[in-house]
Amino acid sequence: MSKRALLIIALSVVSVIVIGAGAVFFVSQLNKPDKIIAQFETAIEEEKPDMLKELIVPDQSEAVVDAQSTAALVDYLKANSHSYQAIKDSLHKQLEKKDYAKTNQPISLILDGKKGLTKNYKLLVKTASVKVSGHNEDDTVNFNIDKSKLNFKENEDGLYGPFLPGTYSIALTVKNDLGDFTETKKVDVWGNDIITYIVDTKSLVKQNEKTKNDIVAAVDTFNYDMSVFETTEFNLESFTNLDATAEEMAYSQDLVSSAYMEAADYIDEFHSKYAGAVLNLEDFTVNYFDGKWSAEVTTYVTYTRKIKLVDYPDFEDISYELIRDLYLVYDKDEKKWLINDFIETDRNTDEHKDWKETLKLEGRDDGLKWVRSENSNPATNI
Repeated sequence: MSKRALLIIALSVVSVIVIGAGAVFFVSQLNKPDKIIAQFETAIEEEKPDMLKELIVPDQSEAVVDAQSTAALVDYLKANSHSYQAIKDSLHKQLEKKDYAKTNQPISLILDGKKGLTKNYKLLVKTASVKVSGHNEDDTVNFNIDKSKLNFKENEDGLYGPFLPGTYSIALTVKNDLGDFTETKKVDVWGNDIITYIVDTKSLVKQNEKTKNDIVAAVDTFNYDMSVFETTEFNLESFTNLDATAEEMAYSQDLVSSAYMEAADYIDEFHSKYAGAVLNLEDFTVNYFDGKWSAEVTTYVTYTRKIKLVDYPDFEDISYELIRDLYLVYDKDEKKWLINDFIETDRNTDEHKDWKETLKLEGRDDGLKWVRSENSNPATNI
């Protein structure tokens, strides 16, 4: 081989060595501890969570490091300057002491091995898990991060996670006999290894429009059925949503019929119309106990009524208004709210004018009537 060829080869080898050494030096400069801290601070202060993806190593490998989890971390530290400053001070103290071991802070600067001749520095992040509590024993809970494509499962310890620390928008669905109830709220996953997420199922149910509408419809039906009851010779079967056994109905019917028969001979015609009601939403409650759902509602109800007695030519107006407290239970077999009990007291009916949060029910356009005949007469529209 000629001297010229040997010289070219030698120069090529030197060139490769120089370039390689330069590349190693360049990478090592990028991965210096102070550069890692600087990138971290830039990511937080300029809200660039993507910069953190290559810097972070979670203390539990199952934790997901993606755009959503790094954004959650940035969101928390941007909103909590005290926590951010404490982490910065700790990182700079590590740098000053050249101590690259795990600290008590949520984020530590560590030496994460070597790549060839280059030391690899990373940010070790303490993860946390979420424990869901407060829900009823019959509830089925579905836990997720809002808009996340991941499906988080509860582990054998009853925990969800682990997660990078941060502020997450958690979407929670509770399923029970009444239906599916969903809430989404911001949660700070920070400060402890386990963060407790408390579910208030009763509040979710009470705030649910469908549940409220179902309860209101049951109340409205009962109010109307009272007019049917009055114009069908006080037949308890007129009530279509009572929570009562056949034995209870039969016993009560005997008592009601006995009282009615004492007055029946004097009545020629009877009219009744459910004119409307006002519900006190401030006093509206939904409860859960021993596997059963119940509700309580206070209402102001008005009825237009008139009666014509035998041998008297004119009707007498016996319209009335009252405050009625209703107690309902949910029948999971029939999938409907039923009236379990009600109380009508001699209270001042004007109290409804002081109710601050109300719902008005319009009643019915048509009234009902009962007219005496040889075989009696069931309720008919006026």
